Amino acid sequence: MSLSLYMSRKEPVDLARDWILWEYGPSFDVATSFPRTGGKQSFSVDGELVERIEDRKSNQSINFKTKIQNAATVDVDILTRSVTAPSLGHLKDAIQSRVRSIQRLLEKDVLKAENKQFGNLVLSKQMFTPIRRLLVQITRHEHASYEQFKNYDKYLRLLTLSGYIQREREMIVPTIKFVQMLKSLQGNYEEFESYLLGYLLAEHFDFIVDEANVKQIMPYTRLTASYYRPAGIAERLVWLDRDDLLRSYSMTYGRIRTEYFDQYLEELGKNDILRLEDNSVYGKKDTLDFIKGREYFQVSPYA
Repeated sequence: MSLSLYMSRKEPVDLARDWILWEYGPSFDVATSFPRTGGKQSFSVDGELVERIEDRKSNQSINFKTKIQNAATVDVDILTRSVTAPSLGHLKDAIQSRVRSIQRLLEKDVLKAENKQFGNLVLSKQMFTPIRRLLVQITRHEHASYEQFKNYDKYLRLLTLSGYIQREREMIVPTIKFVQMLKSLQGNYEEFESYLLGYLLAEHFDFIVDEANVKQIMPYTRLTASYYRPAGIAERLVWLDRDDLLRSYSMTYGRIRTEYFDQYLEELGKNDILRLEDNSVYGKKDTLDFIKGREYFQVSPYA
């Protein structure tokens, strides 16, 4: 039988499967068939990412398959039997984008579990300067001039949305919530500032990063999530080699210079967000318990 005759007799779904196997590899396959329209039939593609976790303390290797649903769409022309689909490069980019969006959920949960520690980190790195200037002004004088801070509209909206400030004519004044929190901390302003910044990060991370465009915090949240993802999948604390953690970070977020990676990791260690021991990195049981069981990924272990 000739190849053209063989191809003409194959069902569209089989043509799609053959193309997927050839172009994408055995980790991907047809998931759903859509009704034929306009002389073509389309199929959604699901895939699996294979990952390997090395626990340096127990010397155990744990492998996982992470399911990626609707990774791509493949179109088969009913008449010509030709197949149209994204290239492997586009598929990898789409999967990385999907993984990043899922990782963002983990980042936000880690921030909630470690909000005080991240607040301390923010203070030590002099981030969120406009908010800190406003807080100092309000704490010292019980008000701030709107004219002085009007160029920080996004930060004003954030603090107003969170219920800590309100505007009265041309003045910005603290709310009862602001005053009561400061009193509960016995007037300890530094602790109040740390707590408030940690709270804002945990509850309004998307706004801070995407709208207020405060990106300096992202390497720290991403690095922390890069540790807790394998730990959360394994459902236990794991001791990761620094190089393995760097590799995990780079696979999800792109390459990072080693000296920057080391700097961020040391600062996470100093603020008790991650723990460092010799060349290994491990986490905290309370944080792991907080994220355990979350369905950031559909995962299944295999031998």
